[in-house]
Amino acid sequence: MTKFKVMHILRLAEGGMYNHVQSLIKNINPAIYESILVCPARVAAKMNTNCKVYNLELTENITPSNDLKTLNKLIHIVNVEKPDLIHTHGAKAGVFGRLAAKRLGAISGTVSTVHNFIYQCPASWLKGKLFSYFQRQLVPSADHYIAVSNALANNLCFNENLSKDKISVIYNGVNLKDFEMMFDCNAAKEALLLDIKEPVVGVIARLIPEKGVQHFLKMADIVSKKLPGCQFLIIGSGPLRDSLVDQAYDMGIEARIIFCGYRKDIPMLLPIINVLVIPSLSEGLSITALEAMASRRPIVAYNTGGLPELIVNEETGLVVKKGDINGLSRGVMELLIHRQKAERLGNTARQAVEEKFSLTRMIKDTEHIYEKVLCLKGLMIEDQVKAEVAINLNY
Repeated sequence: MTKFKVMHILRLAEGGMYNHVQSLIKNINPAIYESILVCPARVAAKMNTNCKVYNLELTENITPSNDLKTLNKLIHIVNVEKPDLIHTHGAKAGVFGRLAAKRLGAISGTVSTVHNFIYQCPASWLKGKLFSYFQRQLVPSADHYIAVSNALANNLCFNENLSKDKISVIYNGVNLKDFEMMFDCNAAKEALLLDIKEPVVGVIARLIPEKGVQHFLKMADIVSKKLPGCQFLIIGSGPLRDSLVDQAYDMGIEARIIFCGYRKDIPMLLPIINVLVIPSLSEGLSITALEAMASRRPIVAYNTGGLPELIVNEETGLVVKKGDINGLSRGVMELLIHRQKAERLGNTARQAVEEKFSLTRMIKDTEHIYEKVLCLKGLMIEDQVKAEVAINLNY
């Protein structure tokens, strides 16, 4: 049976994109696909996989001299491995991966997954327009695109003039078994110096402007005045940590806020959170939301990006207008006070994940795209696809 090399190219990343790539590599059918990871050393060091890894210091920022060296190194890696598929994650990795494939005569099929709204970057409207022109005019398009939400797919089609048959929506998925274990919530609370008798409102995010943790603190200020026993847990690390700590002190709520940094044991922490808040100002599709839903946690979120595709207002959570801090606060207090409603929303959320957002579905849909692109490049024939499907049903 033919085995196909899939090269994943990833910039320096944490959170959703990192988890997505790790899940793909760990769960894709190893009888059919051999995964190769090309990413910065810091990412590779945290990635729990057994595949071959190449170090490529690909950053998010644009630095022409370094970027040219990085691109040349990537071309060399692609030339050495000669992958059947190049699967890129993120905008810059997509540009570099497709340029490398073109340099080698487009022997490899190319798949680009879009995780974030690159054309809603707050840096510069002009920068977005220039990047859009560069993407359309100078960089070859991928053989197929994957967006992690319909909102992202529509945004990409509009800005890059892509036909809709060239892009598929594959929602992020979570391993449901990770969220079915029993934990001692009191012990987990005590380990974080939380009062076991008082409710906990949490946020799990990288501490960067787009994740809106500054809005979470403003919400905490409002809620703590109405419910003075409430505690607030911030899980995550990032460049805004110090300024967020200062913000909490300026508001006088530092005693109610726990910054616990980056944690790998999210399934163990979610059960201690009574209400999870997602105040993102830009969001492709939140893996944190999926993990909370799998844990039956009630969610209050802004209606940002792909979030309304996950969280249906009054069914699987509460959704408020982006930037409405008072609405965010009212939603949190409603779920803390009306616990039966919170429990109902959490149970319905779990059911939604089981039906639409499982890791099994994400892997199956991704493998289908791989088969489609391999057939397009003449690397896999239809009879092989039928054989691969049979194997997929049995592994």
